[in-house]
Amino acid sequence: MGVTAAGSFMARRAGSSAGWAVAGGGMSTSLIAIGIAGNRIGGAGTYGVAGNVISGGVWNLWWYGINTFLALAIVGLFFGVFFRRLKLHTVGELFTIRFGNRRCQWLTSLCVQTEYAVVGGVALAAVLAAVISSGGPILLSSATMFVRDWLPFTGNYTSDQQLKAYRITTTIYAFLAAIAAWFVATYTTISILDLLLFGFAMVVPPALSVAYLVYWQRTTEQGAYWGMVAGYVSRLIWFALIKIALSAGFAAPEGAGLLRRLLVYGLTVGGEGIDPSYLTFFIPLFVVPIVSLMTSQGKVRDDFSEMLSGRTPVEEKQIAGAG
Repeated sequence: MGVTAAGSFMARRAGSSAGWAVAGGGMSTSLIAIGIAGNRIGGAGTYGVAGNVISGGVWNLWWYGINTFLALAIVGLFFGVFFRRLKLHTVGELFTIRFGNRRCQWLTSLCVQTEYAVVGGVALAAVLAAVISSGGPILLSSATMFVRDWLPFTGNYTSDQQLKAYRITTTIYAFLAAIAAWFVATYTTISILDLLLFGFAMVVPPALSVAYLVYWQRTTEQGAYWGMVAGYVSRLIWFALIKIALSAGFAAPEGAGLLRRLLVYGLTVGGEGIDPSYLTFFIPLFVVPIVSLMTSQGKVRDDFSEMLSGRTPVEEKQIAGAG
């Protein structure tokens, strides 16, 4: 109740849609870094990693902290400046600016919101501290992505109308997340950490597509799109196969062929199988450049590199009106 009251009071300070989504674009680099670190490390480190530390030793804490720090450092050094220059509210808008086509933006949003649905929703079933540091920002981010990426007609809304849409969507997200958390806690024995890692891996395909888009000019819309599709779908399929194999006791009898032994190893090794996160990285890593080389650029913005450099400003209508 106290958190709700404080949040309601502070929400009044957001008087515009930009104030709600990106704090008006006025946050310093240090504030952004601290906010992201608290969101990523604080929540996940409280529910899931802490349990592994108790059962497996202190290294189960540091592997997560070190990897998260390195990942955020890479994002800040190689991508953060472009997001600020292009005045992005969601990462997927980068594709729309470049290609004038929204399907990559929609798919990016789907990948990220799959993570948010897992992390934000399940977080509510865990420790209160984790909910405050992770659940809140994730719900707000999900609402922003849903409005910006999935409801393109809101691009014609006034700032007040967009702000209202953000608030309504956030309320709906919070309600659905609470229902999901209750269901997971009451009717399943799913590992919180397994779900977290599953969700985190879903953002890898769009992240790789963004990396190619920014640093390799030959990237095509088809390459970025199908790279994300391949990574997303392969993750879902492999995750499902692991669960089926473990529940069915899938094994390789004596004299089994090489293919079966490889499948048994990949799906059951260590009692949990090979992490599907490898698929979400390596498949898009190759699919994006291969498809890009096989397809034409089509209609793209000639001044995209100028926008990335900051020499050409980006206007709201260039994002909202595309596609």
